[in-house]
Amino acid sequence: MKKAEGMIGVIVIVLIISITIVWIVSEAQKECRKDSDCNNGICNSNFECVSLPKSSTTQNFNTAALILGISLIIVALIMRWDRFFGKKEKKDTEEKKEEKEDPKKLSKSHKAEEKCLYEEHLDEQE
Repeated sequence: MKKAEGMIGVIVIVLIISITIVWIVSEAQKECRKDSDCNNGICNSNFECVSLPKSSTTQNFNTAALILGISLIIVALIMRWDRFFGKKEKKDTEEKKEEKEDPKKLSKSHKAEEKCLYEEHLDEQE
């Protein structure tokens, strides 16, 4: 039993030593760890020094804002098209006003709707 326990200890020690050696070798292969380790550039995710391309870009959002503003105006016009450019039917609105003002001019169906009656009950009341 003591030989088996000794073998397990040897295997664990060899495993720890081999993992440590692999870790040290992988750390030694890294070219840089931070940006200050690189002379003219930055340290990328592969731990290699990479030079930055020198370019100056200015972003101009005026055209995008203009397109967005015009599209919002067009959407508002589409939604309110009838109000701005629709036909104005004054006859229909005048008839509706008369019906509201003079309840005596209502037809049988309107009277039934006011009293919540159905067609069967309408004939019985006449």
